[in-house]
Amino acid sequence: MKSSLIMQKSKLIYGIFITIVAYFFFAIGAAFVKAIGNTCAVSQILFIQNVICLIILLPYGIKTNHLKFKTPHLKLHLLRDFAGLLSYGAYYLAIKYLDLVDATVLSYTSPFYIPLILRLWKQEKIHSAVWWSITLGFLGIIMILNPSMQFVLIGAFVALFSGVCSSFALIAIRMLNQKGESLSTTLFYFSFISTLATLPFFLYENNYFFPLTTWCYMIGVGLSIAVGQIFLTMAYRHGSAAFLSPLSYFIVIFSSLISIVAFNDIPHWSAFIGMAIIIFGGSMSFIVSHKKQNFLNALKAPNTPWWKKLFYH
Repeated sequence: MKSSLIMQKSKLIYGIFITIVAYFFFAIGAAFVKAIGNTCAVSQILFIQNVICLIILLPYGIKTNHLKFKTPHLKLHLLRDFAGLLSYGAYYLAIKYLDLVDATVLSYTSPFYIPLILRLWKQEKIHSAVWWSITLGFLGIIMILNPSMQFVLIGAFVALFSGVCSSFALIAIRMLNQKGESLSTTLFYFSFISTLATLPFFLYENNYFFPLTTWCYMIGVGLSIAVGQIFLTMAYRHGSAAFLSPLSYFIVIFSSLISIVAFNDIPHWSAFIGMAIIIFGGSMSFIVSHKKQNFLNALKAPNTPWWKKLFYH
């Protein structure tokens, strides 16, 4: 029994570690978007990102036999795909308006919307403690916003819209998981549908003669997001959302460091307070929402080598 607990604890530690690594790569991808600036359209960044993700993820899915090209859950996939695509697009657009840290924090507010959406959509009750976390979240948002700056305010609303879209995408992923859909299939459909959806916009721009650095940055976005998705897929084989989802806020820490070092952007003191409130409130929302889940069951993972767990259902 003692050895079993030690093994389960080590799996959780491993899951925590690779979750943090995943969000480090997501932060790197966002930094590349910031570096691109206005040299190309957001739709072009998204197209290159999804093409690269598709190229990287597709061979792994085929090799492990866990990718299904036919699915009975197409509507849920489409909800996840378009909500996820809009979330990425709004996030990248917000980065053009805001500094990297503010755009990231406001885009990662989905924990506050998910209980509200589930309440309206699925009639799920909201725990009283979750209401407190939602209140804290919106208090943190107010601390970050500066209503006197119209340019910044537009970017803030775009970033918040990204968080709302992300909420729908996460709910769809949750429902797909409950229906037994493998993560490899979910990732494949997201990359494939997003590539098709952004292709017309990419061609419409009719401008592909970017500087070499811009092309490198766009490829960097795609590689960073693809690697981050792979690591996050691995991580969720070692723990549940109750334990790993709050770690998404590590992206704020990484983005802050990158923003200060690479772009010399130092957030206002009120923004730091707002970030701390949002991180605390968001973490509490996830933990309280999953409090009834059995701890040991959340840690269980297949006893197979890690490289075979990437696309296990």
